[in-house]
Amino acid sequence: MGSVDPAGSACATHQVFAAFSAIREHRGLRDALAYLAEITQFRFVAVVRFEAGKLDAVGYHDRQDPELVWPVRWPTAVAASCYIRDGGGALTTIGAAESLAHSAEEDETRACRSVPVLDPEGRVRATLCLYDNVAHDPARVDLSLLLQVAADLARNDAGGAAGGSAVVKPPRQRPRA
Repeated sequence: MGSVDPAGSACATHQVFAAFSAIREHRGLRDALAYLAEITQFRFVAVVRFEAGKLDAVGYHDRQDPELVWPVRWPTAVAASCYIRDGGGALTTIGAAESLAHSAEEDETRACRSVPVLDPEGRVRATLCLYDNVAHDPARVDLSLLLQVAADLARNDAGGAAGGSAVVKPPRQRPRA
């Protein structure tokens, strides 16, 4: 399918987003994340939450291991890129949390892009995160597409708000050792 050209037209972004949205609606979030991974050429695409000092996958796809529904471990870069609201209400990333089980030296992540999934009241419900152990040019990521996907996830409760439409079901499979 090829990667999305960030300098491409708004029409191309709209078409890719329409395809993502249709896949999510008809086949589910995992298939939609697989499509996003293919389009962006990132190996991993996840919708994650940071709760009680740990990461929780709302949705996850690994292009090289598509049967895996939960990562074996979360890279430090993913944890550091999760969005939260700080005490003053500002939107920020959590940074390197002390509660993570591994150090940055063990992290093989070479590229990580993320955008917050915000509900209509501005509360952070999750983070859409694309990452890879191969370096990517940040300019190759269509930020407009990622923001549209995050807004779609928020509208369809992929962030896990109580009482929502439950687009995402909890993983049934734990990581392999």
